[in-house]
Amino acid sequence: MSSFGTVLPREAGDSPRERPSADSGEVDHAPREGRIPALDGMRGIAILLVMIFHFSESPNVPAGLPTAFAKVTGSFWCGVDLFFVLSGFLITGILFDAKDNDRPLGKFYARRALRILPLQYLLLIVATIYVSIRPTECLLPPGHRIWLWLYSCNIMQAVKGAWIYNAFDHFWSLAVEEQFYFIWPFVVLSFGRRTLTRICLALIIAAPLIRLAMFASGADSVSVYVLTPCRMDALAIGALLALLARGPGGLARYRGAGKWIGVYAAIALVVVGIFRGGLSHLDPVVSVVGFSFVALIAASVVAHATLPGRVATLFNWPILRSFGRYSYGIYIIQQPMLKVLTQSRYAPLLDRLPYWTSTTLELAIGIVTSFVLAYLSWHCYEQYFLKMKRFFR
Repeated sequence: MSSFGTVLPREAGDSPRERPSADSGEVDHAPREGRIPALDGMRGIAILLVMIFHFSESPNVPAGLPTAFAKVTGSFWCGVDLFFVLSGFLITGILFDAKDNDRPLGKFYARRALRILPLQYLLLIVATIYVSIRPTECLLPPGHRIWLWLYSCNIMQAVKGAWIYNAFDHFWSLAVEEQFYFIWPFVVLSFGRRTLTRICLALIIAAPLIRLAMFASGADSVSVYVLTPCRMDALAIGALLALLARGPGGLARYRGAGKWIGVYAAIALVVVGIFRGGLSHLDPVVSVVGFSFVALIAASVVAHATLPGRVATLFNWPILRSFGRYSYGIYIIQQPMLKVLTQSRYAPLLDRLPYWTSTTLELAIGIVTSFVLAYLSWHCYEQYFLKMKRFFR
């Protein structure tokens, strides 16, 4: 799901300034350093979708309406794709605006490391100590742990064709983004805006074709879901938005077209959901075309959130922005915390409750606990690393 600490609230803005294009010499209208408050709210929506997706899963789902409810919440994996679009948008903008700076690549990676590594590695250390004390509780399986430390667990998940990391299976999205960051900065710093636009369009077209080719060759759904080449359309769509924002007229020039692209993509996604009986992220049809539709919808919302209007006002809601600010910590923590909760002595009590009661309680406990832990992590631990960013402006 910031995958998510990389989508930072203080590293993008929406106020135009002029910047010459490396390709054409034209005047671009690029965001200057600042903050887009509405994007904090979008992060809040994204992390809430992810948590509902995880915490609403219950083993005692009866027939009827709760099954329909489970199908709806089972489509909330789209929160991860929203994070991907946001990452592509903000990171591409940061890199593009830093082209003329001194040592932009080194500073970029230093800032990424200070934001991402401390919390993730601390959690892995704590989990390793925890399972050594209580080995019967499989919070972190013994095999293939090195892949988690190297941001490559999605590769091992694809090799095995299964979710093999238990409370840390969600780290696949972190791996996707870090692999994206390993290559994309070199691309952005090497080409001008027009060439980068063509590259983004090529990636947007290539990703669903790669997913289709993998299914045709017999690949499993988990592999298609977690591998970076298969998820590049969401990241590239976000990157394309950042480049369009730096063109003549900025994103306001594409407001109308972006609106209708989002509407048509939403209609297409609904049709797919009806045809397939839901929007499972492991359904091959949903994987091939649904991922791209979700990314287009997310891009339309992101574009409108950066412009004055009702969308930006909606995402400026303080509660959503609070969740967005701590979304990285929430995302990192929520799955291990859920596993600890389900392995606690109180778990059987929840399982004996009716579906709606147990689901509501698990969701409420999960959201509140994850937020509190992420808040404490930010203010008591992460901020001391973030202060060192001043050395890499």
